[in-house]
Amino acid sequence: MTPYEHFSCRIHESDRYIWYAHSSGYFYKILKSTQKRIDLKGHVKEGDLVIKIGSDKALLAKHLIAKHFYRKYYPGVCIELIDGNPRNISIENMRFYSMRLHGKHTGHLSKSRAVVIKDFKKDPIRYRSVREAAKALYCSYQTLLDYLNGSVRKSVLNKWGRKIYYEVI
Repeated sequence: MTPYEHFSCRIHESDRYIWYAHSSGYFYKILKSTQKRIDLKGHVKEGDLVIKIGSDKALLAKHLIAKHFYRKYYPGVCIELIDGNPRNISIENMRFYSMRLHGKHTGHLSKSRAVVIKDFKKDPIRYRSVREAAKALYCSYQTLLDYLNGSVRKSVLNKWGRKIYYEVI
């Protein structure tokens, strides 16, 4: 991987200050009258670094960096920090993906394993996920998941000779 060439970009201007962002993930402002540089620290809110720009703008720092330094950025893109550190928001530490891909990773199809329910004297029924099987059994997702993973030994789910198990591929 080639090293990324870092540079600064002007992101906002008011009557007193000019705000800059650096592609390595830090922000600063310059006082117009004295040309004095003031580094901005920001604060972490709900795990994300937030930078206050101007008098009323408080923006997520990772979206601000991506907006100015990533060519394919568009509003609504999901940004994941590779190392998981909310303070390390350099452009090379970011991974970008669409909301559609995010839904595939976190939705009902994510990490789903097929579940088979075999009742006494009936053919086995296959469900594509634990959620779908839990809905058919009228129980909670967590209850069925605990049962399948062996966290609970006795359960209401294995009454009447019913066998519930993950499908073996």
